[in-house]
Amino acid sequence: MEVPGPNTKKGSITAHLWSMASAPISAQMVTWSLSQTMPGHILDDLWGATGVLNSGGVKDFYQTLEVYKTAYNATSAIVGNPRPFVALPAIGNNPWTTATTGAAAVAIQTEEWTGNVGESAFASGHSMRGFLTGMYYGMLLPTYWQDMFASAQQYGLSRNGAIASTPVYQACGANLSACLASGAVPTAESYRAGRTQATWYLTYGLTSVGDTTLAPVVPEQAELLFRTRFPYLSDAQIRDVIASTELPSGVPLDNGSGWARINPYAAAGGYGAFVETVTVRMDGAKGGLNAFDIWSNDISGVGGLIKQGTGTLLLAGDNSYAGETLVQEGTLALTGSVSGSVTIAAPAAFVSTGTVTGNVRNSGTLSGTGRIGGSLVNAGVLAPGFSIGTLTVGGNAVLETGSIYLAETGNPGVSDRLVVSGATTLGGTLVLAGTNGSLSQLGSYDIVTSAGGVSGAFTAVVTGGPFLSTAVALTATDVVVSVAPNVAALSAAGGTPNANAVA
Repeated sequence: MEVPGPNTKKGSITAHLWSMASAPISAQMVTWSLSQTMPGHILDDLWGATGVLNSGGVKDFYQTLEVYKTAYNATSAIVGNPRPFVALPAIGNNPWTTATTGAAAVAIQTEEWTGNVGESAFASGHSMRGFLTGMYYGMLLPTYWQDMFASAQQYGLSRNGAIASTPVYQACGANLSACLASGAVPTAESYRAGRTQATWYLTYGLTSVGDTTLAPVVPEQAELLFRTRFPYLSDAQIRDVIASTELPSGVPLDNGSGWARINPYAAAGGYGAFVETVTVRMDGAKGGLNAFDIWSNDISGVGGLIKQGTGTLLLAGDNSYAGETLVQEGTLALTGSVSGSVTIAAPAAFVSTGTVTGNVRNSGTLSGTGRIGGSLVNAGVLAPGFSIGTLTVGGNAVLETGSIYLAETGNPGVSDRLVVSGATTLGGTLVLAGTNGSLSQLGSYDIVTSAGGVSGAFTAVVTGGPFLSTAVALTATDVVVSVAPNVAALSAAGGTPNANAVA
């Protein structure tokens, strides 16, 4: 029989946190928690971590520090050693907010407040329990790391806020192209808003009290917090993630150890900066986050990125790192931006709805509806769109000998397009295919528009149908391919004049 405690009683922290997370499994987790039927050893784990004997010593320790009282001259006469949301009337007088949450969550908050307000260091214990529970679920279910930490922050502050919940892993992992085409991945701006709010919760919006220019400090074994979140990174790389997403020095509670500077919400979004070239190897056969992951931070720094392994990594932030992006294996997806150049090796793939500021050289597969600010050299497979779509190039485009331009066609006049601000040089093979693997319909398709002019020629045009013929025409700025019946082939196959005409 489970001993009643902060995570087993009615109105538990578990139920509270999941009630604030917009996740597909939230309702089930709340039901299990309130009925005390959580699977496995979850309740035992949480009771051991947040039981009175464990948390009491921590709360007493917080009380002796009196960090906020010392730094911000807050009175200790309210409750123990007060946190700002208790000490500051603007927050303490209105701890429950109903605008963005349901009545059940508010009721759970109220119950928890009532049960803990008499404890000597209420705010510290209250926050600690929320963070322990949230981070436990983050490590247990790493695709919800940020969701759970955001809920824990709101719980710890005794308020509800609007941090975006982004359970897109399952959808994008199952069908990347459909996921990107649907716009399911939040924008870089949305991710930034989430980080901004999460950072505010970590500091309560309070100003720093010490030197803000000190180098990052990563505590010993801090990487253990994120091993399940980044199973494909080494411990050293996880420590780099923590360092690159830390809060500045001098924040409240910063004693030089680094623990007060860890920003778990930001760290769960991947690197914040590349101080050197980072090599990431994801083995898709292992499944889970090895097969598909999202880095949502805006990555800066002097380094670059090398993507290896069969898994898929998606960059969703506005990235300004100075080094090159090299896709050697698997798939790199982009919904945000990359400031440098991108090189795709065979047989790797680069799928984009975002912006590459620099040049792109493709020897693998390049697809999507993104924008290339520089020039494009295609020596592999170029496939604009996800079904039918447009890929935009700000510089010049060169389709090298041996390359393939795969253009999907729909109704007559509707097709994939390559839109180029500079000049376009044609070469390689043009492959026409209807949507969903069908044959192209009869008609004309404008597959290239190039403001700087078009030169060269495709060495071959493939339609996939023996009874279709094609003709490629170049205008000053466009490449138009026409699909018509192959009358000679039809006649040779025994088609009647009427059938030939209809075809």
